[in-house]
Amino acid sequence: MKKSLFLTALFSLVSLNASAASNPILSQPNADPDTAPRLFLGAIDAKRPERGFLANSTQFYHRYPNRHLCWVAHNIPNLGDSADVVQDITSPAKAFWENAQTSEDGKQHRVISKISAVTHNNGEKTIEQCWYFDKNDPIGDYAIKVFINNIEFPTQHFKLSK
Repeated sequence: MKKSLFLTALFSLVSLNASAASNPILSQPNADPDTAPRLFLGAIDAKRPERGFLANSTQFYHRYPNRHLCWVAHNIPNLGDSADVVQDITSPAKAFWENAQTSEDGKQHRVISKISAVTHNNGEKTIEQCWYFDKNDPIGDYAIKVFINNIEFPTQHFKLSK
């Protein structure tokens, strides 16, 4: 099953409106949210990404395949045309993640990739990633920890239901 979804062209419409529906995840506690590296995580409707992050952005359902988990990172220092990204994902049971190093029990997944930066009309550059779930994915609580160019963001949690 395919997990990774690069909706960059589609999702870049949402990036600058991320703060409207999601609290920023700062790379360091008490950092200035206007200048510190920050990450927004939430759900989008892949058919209508221009709407930005949806309400209840950490809940996903098998019956809504167009609801994708996405994150957008802002204020990454010295960001060039791309970034080295590591995503550590914990699933509630054995699962498959595309292009991942997976633990023997199938619950820990590390995805290492180089992701192209998106340059917006105002000159800001962001790094963006989306994932989708299908009926083969285990139901339960998940966690994701994102590292961008060695900047570590706190672990975030989300849930997959029927």
